Amino acid sequence: MKNRPAISTIIPVYNSELYLHECIDSLLKQSFNDIEILIIDDGSTDSSWEIIQKYASQHKNIHAFRQERKRQGAARNLGLSHAQGEFISFVDSDDMLPKDSYHAMHTLAIKHDSDLVTGIKKSFNKQRRWFPGRKSSWITIPEHKEFFTHTQPNVHITDLPELLVDISVCNKLIRSTLLEQHKIRFVEDSAGEDIDFMARLYVLAKSITIIPQVIYHYCSRPSSRTSRIQPSFFKDRVRITENLESTFLAEGKSSLYHVLVLSELRKLVRNRLSKVIKQLAYDEQITIFKIIGRLLKKISEKNISNSEILLSPLAQIRLLMLYHEEFDALIAFTSQPETEAFRYLLDKQTKEQLFSPLISYYLEESKSGKSSLGLFLHSKYPIVGILSQIRKALSVRNILTKRNLAIIYYLLLQPYFFLTNKNKSNSGIWLIDERVSTSAEDNSFVFFNYLKKNHPSMDVYYIIYKNSPDIARVKPFKSVVFQYSLKHAFLLGSASILISTDRFSSLAFPFIQFPQLQRNTHNVFLQHGVGGNKTTTYSKTNYPYFKQVIVSNTIE
Repeated sequence: MKNRPAISTIIPVYNSELYLHECIDSLLKQSFNDIEILIIDDGSTDSSWEIIQKYASQHKNIHAFRQERKRQGAARNLGLSHAQGEFISFVDSDDMLPKDSYHAMHTLAIKHDSDLVTGIKKSFNKQRRWFPGRKSSWITIPEHKEFFTHTQPNVHITDLPELLVDISVCNKLIRSTLLEQHKIRFVEDSAGEDIDFMARLYVLAKSITIIPQVIYHYCSRPSSRTSRIQPSFFKDRVRITENLESTFLAEGKSSLYHVLVLSELRKLVRNRLSKVIKQLAYDEQITIFKIIGRLLKKISEKNISNSEILLSPLAQIRLLMLYHEEFDALIAFTSQPETEAFRYLLDKQTKEQLFSPLISYYLEESKSGKSSLGLFLHSKYPIVGILSQIRKALSVRNILTKRNLAIIYYLLLQPYFFLTNKNKSNSGIWLIDERVSTSAEDNSFVFFNYLKKNHPSMDVYYIIYKNSPDIARVKPFKSVVFQYSLKHAFLLGSASILISTDRFSSLAFPFIQFPQLQRNTHNVFLQHGVGGNKTTTYSKTNYPYFKQVIVSNTIE
């Protein structure tokens, strides 16, 4: 084609007025200038379209397009339908490229006749800028640091399956004939368009070149980290990953499909799972856990346990809990791993499977002072646990945790309780919590709600974490107490009845470290589900603090 540009760069835009100038300017400043820039406004409601039009009027190689809001996949497809370049590149409207990115990628693509060239992707934000000389930006994809150490021409996906971890289209240069020959386009109206697009490209590309150079700067925006998670996100990602199985099988690459599944599972449970547990109601959490479970069925338990290269100890722990459907333990572990409450919710088989990754996890956490390996090891190796706890106790950082301050409150209050006889077992004060005081939506909250409405004169208090996502539910009640507060410590020293759906480690916080302080309270465990025929372990050995267990059926 006459006057065909070497590269067509496609930029989908939606409400990016704050970032768009920097993005487009980084393309105009490229040392390689044989490019056309196609900018597609996806129904923006801010000034993005006006900015795009202004650039298009000033630069002949910039072409502006506009559509109603159809999401990123549709915008990219519109750009592909107009692209004339020998190679295709994608850039998100809040990101930027170093000035030599296209020169480096295009040179290697021509030299090695590559279908695909990929380089290192680096992140930045307001605190961690990408400017040269600053060390605070960071490599987004850990595998880039490990495998992108030197130029690797003519690589095939079977030579380096770890490439499947990087499903971003933005740090790539793609030969347009590959897309046309196989009619590859983005899935539209979905949160998983990159997975589908890149997985197909990886499988079909005959020659991939890896460049050990940062060629893309990704903007880590605060809004993306704090925005509310949606169940639809998980549905889209899992559905698309499931649908890709036939593509891999048709090419005889089932083992590569397992790598893709493990990589996607890692992403789903890494940061997003914490948001699910913090933001969503219990029934929505379980729905998402079961959606992820569909992908887990594509691999075996051995795939999880033997994938240390792809999976961190934290990811292994979460996936093994999901694999065994230990949902309540997963919630407890993700919410407050330091309390060890999750261990009392696991069955024996799962405990055995989790022992090794938990040791690795606590070793990593202990180095940063976030958690205690000693507490975990105490049950199997008492002397190791005791020594580790002593070391941990001597750390100022660990002394000044909310939990430990609450224990200090409780100890200081002991003379008062003794002198005033406030800690008599018949005081009439009830304390209630659920899921180590993190939520207000399960049996404990329903029971508390019932007591406050039908027996308003009773001295009943609900204990809850101050930043719980369910805090709005308990606000109407006056007898709500924040976890580890001075009032929590005072009430614990006076209460006669403790009710929880968990192991009481939050509700009666001093008694784990100081069993001698444990009072003669009546401790009631409210089973938070229907166990049915599932093996249960309500015994004095496993749960020495239970005095009464309330279940929902005769089998239990």
